[in-house]
Amino acid sequence: MNQIEIKKLISLAKGDDAKAQYDLGKFYEAIGDAQNAVQWYSKSVKNRYPYAFISLADMYVHGWGVQKNDPKAFELISYAANKLCNNAVSEVLGYYYICGIGCAPDINMGIKTYIKAADLGNGNAAEKLGCTFLRGDYNIPVDYAKAVEWFERAYGMGSENAAVYLYHIYDGVYTPSMKNKNEFTKWRAICNSYNPSLLKRS
Repeated sequence: MNQIEIKKLISLAKGDDAKAQYDLGKFYEAIGDAQNAVQWYSKSVKNRYPYAFISLADMYVHGWGVQKNDPKAFELISYAANKLCNNAVSEVLGYYYICGIGCAPDINMGIKTYIKAADLGNGNAAEKLGCTFLRGDYNIPVDYAKAVEWFERAYGMGSENAAVYLYHIYDGVYTPSMKNKNEFTKWRAICNSYNPSLLKRS
């Protein structure tokens, strides 16, 4: 970002443009000025810009520019997820519940929140749900049919990784019961269409 662009961004941010305030916060964070980053994220949060809630919460989690405060981070994310209905914030809230960031760990609420995020169009959340049912994460029973359902939804929302998971599922990598030549061929072709190297197994 050159000096002219920075001056324009500062002008917009001072004019109470929520996105500009968030972008200015990201700029200051990138150059290591945590205090100014917190200042502009906070202004953007006051203007209810969803992504500013995520960034400001992250500052509280790590203690960058502010005193570390996980409950404050949870408060920010919970408010934004419930009031602004933003799928990215909802995904973060699911992670907070599962990891117990600023709250008691709650796997069920975490999964429910990931589902909410996916229903709002978040492909990452849908992919995480697919992985959860595929591997049996968090002591949730393995369910290959649900894993496939979530991976297919994730792929429909732009997740290329989901296509790779489906390729491996239908190749029988996780269980022979899911081996399916037609589906395997379909997902192999899809994967090859954008990145053949992703099909290499370790």
